[in-house]
Amino acid sequence: MIKVGKHTENSVHIRIDNTPPVISRLSPRYGERIKSEVIPATITVSAEVRDGGGVTSGVDKVEFWANGRKVSERTGPIEDARYAAPVSGLREGWNEIMVKAYDKVQNHSSVSFRVYIERTMRGPRLEQKPPTGPQIQPPPKPIHGGKRPH
Repeated sequence: MIKVGKHTENSVHIRIDNTPPVISRLSPRYGERIKSEVIPATITVSAEVRDGGGVTSGVDKVEFWANGRKVSERTGPIEDARYAAPVSGLREGWNEIMVKAYDKVQNHSSVSFRVYIERTMRGPRLEQKPPTGPQIQPPPKPIHGGKRPH
């Protein structure tokens, strides 16, 4: 507070958070091959997320995306700054995973990476195909000792 004559002047310092969260230490790693017996597959994705810069509002939420679709959201870390969630709906082959983090004033950042899902089977892979073409029906079974009713 500054007093000048009969007037008093107050000054207020406002600090603005313009810095998005920092995402690091992703798991699984970019390009990792993951084996799954079930397709569509579900994996656990984790990342370290911290609000960056000198002025921080704190991490608000972390979203987990698979192939352009949001599949999970977390509003609190599992420990320290580590966030984790199941990511489902992964198809066989390459899949795009994205982790998107928001701070409390809605600054956001994202990191994308790809993982390869490889289907593993126990035993041979059997595929049943529906019958095609005309169906042959067996003749009707005789009734009453081989005689047909009149």
